[in-house]
Amino acid sequence: MIFTTHFSVPPYFLSTHAEVRMQQRGISREQLEQVLRFGRIVRAHGGVSFHVLGRKESQRYGLIDARLPAAEGVHLLLSPEGVVITVYRTHELRKLRFKKQQKRNFH
Repeated sequence: MIFTTHFSVPPYFLSTHAEVRMQQRGISREQLEQVLRFGRIVRAHGGVSFHVLGRKESQRYGLIDARLPAAEGVHLLLSPEGVVITVYRTHELRKLRFKKQQKRNFH
């Protein structure tokens, strides 16, 4: 049974690099849109954002879309203009945490 959601997919464009990586890594356009719809957003420098669909999101929204576990672990990098830069699959979320820059004292 497929449920419709109120979650909308933001407008996006695929870069050539992202299309190649999706094909190489076996990530479908449907999975990409599920990440954009249900995934967690982590902001990075320069306005770029990571969209991540982890286990928590899969469990939380799994009743809305039963195909969500297939997209678990998919990450995508989205530019401020709405261009998907790259797409990959990993379960390591710790790498997304950015360290604050240390202040440098110049004497």
